[in-house]
Amino acid sequence: MLFIGAGVGADIYPLWNQLLGELLEAAGLKLTEEQRNWSPPAIAEYIKAQNAEAYKDVVRTHFQSYKPIVERSIQHIKNLPVNGIITTNYDDALDEATREKGFTSVTLAELHPDIFNEEVKCVFHIHGFIDSENDDGDFEIILSQDEYLKYYKEKSIVSNFLRRALQNFNILFIGFSLVDPFVMEIIKEINSMEEHSVGHKLPYPRMSRYALCELEIKNSESGRKIDWNAIEERESYLNEFGISPIWYEKGNQYRGLNKLIEGMADKLKSSSEGIAERIPEKP
Repeated sequence: MLFIGAGVGADIYPLWNQLLGELLEAAGLKLTEEQRNWSPPAIAEYIKAQNAEAYKDVVRTHFQSYKPIVERSIQHIKNLPVNGIITTNYDDALDEATREKGFTSVTLAELHPDIFNEEVKCVFHIHGFIDSENDDGDFEIILSQDEYLKYYKEKSIVSNFLRRALQNFNILFIGFSLVDPFVMEIIKEINSMEEHSVGHKLPYPRMSRYALCELEIKNSESGRKIDWNAIEERESYLNEFGISPIWYEKGNQYRGLNKLIEGMADKLKSSSEGIAERIPEKP
């Protein structure tokens, strides 16, 4: 199972800082010094409360319609042999890319822990989906703090879904920052339970978790240097959640990620073919 975040479209869709900046400008708001220290979801909730129409207009403008992605990792993601894709993204780029592979879309309203089906491959929009065909200005997403609390804590729709996914599938995180407190709390909870079950049988086979992580390389007069301290800190942090990093060099316009996923797709495709289907290799 893939877990895909906003990083796969970072050069096309806005990340937190840019999005919040546009929301504040559209709503005609300025943050106080105290408000600037709030979490991004808390700021988003404040903006929505002050000017709901501006909030919806900006979000819809960015995410309601598919934008062609050129030389992007998403073009190769569709070729990975996976059972499904979990995404926090609101746009339909993944849906468009994977439709030819037989994937169907699952929205936040349709999400529940027993939805997994080996016969049906899905793109699970766990934070909602902006439907380009529904242009009445209304939509159901998780962006602001109150929306996070509603779906992760009060109704537990997303949290229960994620627990089931983590217990039943090997997960590869792509373009996800792994700092979202609501998501990471669930991953840490599952990992802690698994670690404390040593010597005791789990009610499910223990799954693996991996994450594609950008390698910090700095150019200097003496050449290219790897920031080993940053790597060590990142690995120590991920270890708390039972996540193993797979390092790659970002490259220009994310070509490093693009190249890595393309290579993974090619290798996994060849390894899953039957012996009779393979082209004999020369000695």
